[in-house]
Parts: sequence; structure tokens; C-alpha cells
Amino acid sequence: MKSAMASWESAEGATGYQVKVYLSNGTTLVTTVTTTGADGTGKEFTWLKIPSVLSANTTYKADVTAYYYASAGGTSIPQVSFTTLATPLAPKGLTIFDINMKSAMASWEAAEGADNYLVTIYAVNGTTVVTTVPTSGADPITGKPFTWLRVTGLTGNTDYKAVVTAKVGGAIGGTSSPQVPFTTKDMPDVPTHLTVAVDAIGSTWAVPSWWSVEGATGYTVSYGTNAAADNIGTATTVETLARLINLNPETQYYVKVKADSTGYPSSAYSAAVAFTTKVIEVPTNLVVNVDAISSTWAIPSWWSVAGATGYTVSYGTDAAATNLGTLPTTEALIKLINLNPETQYYVKVRADKTGKTSSAYSAAVAFTTKVNLFNLGNTFMVECSRSNRVYG
Repeated sequence: MKSAMASWESAEGATGYQVKVYLSNGTTLVTTVTTTGADGTGKEFTWLKIPSVLSANTTYKADVTAYYYASAGGTSIPQVSFTTLATPLAPKGLTIFDINMKSAMASWEAAEGADNYLVTIYAVNGTTVVTTVPTSGADPITGKPFTWLRVTGLTGNTDYKAVVTAKVGGAIGGTSSPQVPFTTKDMPDVPTHLTVAVDAIGSTWAVPSWWSVEGATGYTVSYGTNAAADNIGTATTVETLARLINLNPETQYYVKVKADSTGYPSSAYSAAVAFTTKVIEVPTNLVVNVDAISSTWAIPSWWSVAGATGYTVSYGTDAAATNLGTLPTTEALIKLINLNPETQYYVKVRADKTGKTSSAYSAAVAFTTKVNLFNLGNTFMVECSRSNRVYG
């Protein structure tokens, strides 16, 4: 469409040649191309390619002039007439690769003059069209039309054949030959990029995640405390993450994942990834409600911590909540007794796990015990007695 090859017989004594291309009138010069170098015989080349400056479906004329260094010799006559193609030739080098269950990549060599391409996928019989996929746009680096694309919507474990057709605008050019056969995979690929991020790990839970797999309808996660990641159990999910619960704090676990596809075999498992759960979590929402305070006792409470086997409560009249000691409890509350009326106290709590490190203490919470009404009543009676003695 845009170029042509020219060849001629050598001229005795020539050290070079120059090909000129004219419009069909034979006088308007379009381009001049000069040979450079010599072929394997040591003689000047007697052929060259007229570059892609020509127009499609256009008639031209050409001649060649022999040169002896800078001096022009004879020019061939008559001028040779030729017409460029109206549509591009067939692309070459069609390759199908990166084949998955549901898709495959196709790439090919550029066809001169083509500004877009159409990939056609046939059933194994080579005649039944399964899908056609056009290229769209141009390579941002080269500015040339894309010579690759991904074909999607295929079926797993199925034989196909592919061709690519060059086009210019809406005009159809050549189609590659022969058809290229390929077979989609019979199972999904193994999931990749399995990870358990630091912020996706708690003391009793973890959320592993991975990249989605084409053709997968779900995933199976296997986990355990052994390197094979299989001595605790499995969990299924249709997402690319899973929440593992009821784990032990400060414990190393292993996790792996496989892709499942309805009606097809599952993939192999990924390599196992290790992670370690955190120290048991600090209790939250520590509070001493007004109706849980008397003059000599108080009942602080908090939200239970997953995995905790008990709690330690520290309390005192100091802001650090330590100068009166600590008390253990297996519940998410405790009754502090033998307190003094009308006194400010501070309390804090930590979570404990048998055989593991305890959590840090929560922030201390202040509360004030109430007035002792019994003593207040006694004081009132004493005052009344005094009044009787003075005024009675």
C-alpha cells in the first residue's frame, strides 16, 4: 500500500544507483532512493525498497540511474509503471500465548498501511466463528496501531483456531494464513500475590488476600500452624480475601489458596505464606456506671476480648491506678469492695491469655464513691440529740 521493491540488472562500472518515483504523468517527482553499500559478492546492490511514502491504490512510474561515484550515468527507459495496493497485505507472525481458561493473548507483525486489525477465533473446525475482536487505538510509545490484544470469553479445555486480518479504515485487507491452533487450559491458574498484610492481622483473626484468577468462580483457603497449612482446616470464599477467626494470639500460622471453577478441576494450591498473630488486644469501653457505684464498692465493666481467658484489674487512688493492687477475673466486670466513701479512685484493665503475653493495660478511668448514707443518718441523730439537750 505504501511502499514497493525495485530491482534491476547491474550496469558495468557503476558504483551506485538511484531510483526515482514519479506520479503517473512521469514528470512529477515523488521520491528519490539511493542504494548504499554492496551485497555479499562485493558488488553494489541492484535492489532496494521504496519507503512508505507512497499512497494506497495509486499508479506511479519509476526509473533507475547508474552512478560512478558522484557522476550520473545512464537512466533506464522506458519508465516502469506500477500501482500500489488498495488494502494492506496479510499480517505475518500471528502467535497465541499466555493462554488461560477463558482468554488468550494474540500478537502479530504489523502490516504496512494497516491502521487497525481484526482477530477472529474459530471453533476447531476452522469455519465456525466463536468471536471477533478488533484492535482499538494506537501504541502510546510508537504511535502505531496495536499489534496485540487479549481475546476473552473463551471456554476452558477447548480447541480453537485464530487468524488476524489487516484493515485500513473500514476496508478489509489480507488475512493471515494458516490458522493458528491453540487450546485453553482445563483449570484456573494458581492464585498469585497471596499476602497477609500487617494491618490485616489481629490477635485472634487475620485476613489473607490475593489477586483474582481468570475463570475462577471461588477460592479455597487452607490454613494451619504447620508449614503445609492444612492442620486446622479450610474456608471457601467467592472473594479474593478470607477472614480467618478463632486464632490464638502470638501464634505463627500458615495459609495457602487455590482457585476453583464450577465444572472444572481446581488449581493447585499456592505456596504457603506465614504470619503471626498479635498480642491479645487491650480491653476497650472500660466504664464505671453511676448505678454501679456505692459508698464502699464499685463495679467497673468492659467489652470482652476475643481469645482472653481472663482479665487483671488494677486500681488505686493514684492516677496510675496501681497503689491498691490488682484483682483477677474471668468475666468482663469485677466488684471492687472495701472502698472509702466520697473518694476518687482510678481503675484500669488488661486481658490475659493462658500461656501468652497479657495485653497492655487500658487507659485508667476515674470514679468517685458515694456518700455513706448510714453514717449520714447517724450524724443526723447525734445532732438531733444535741439539740434536745440544749433546747429541750
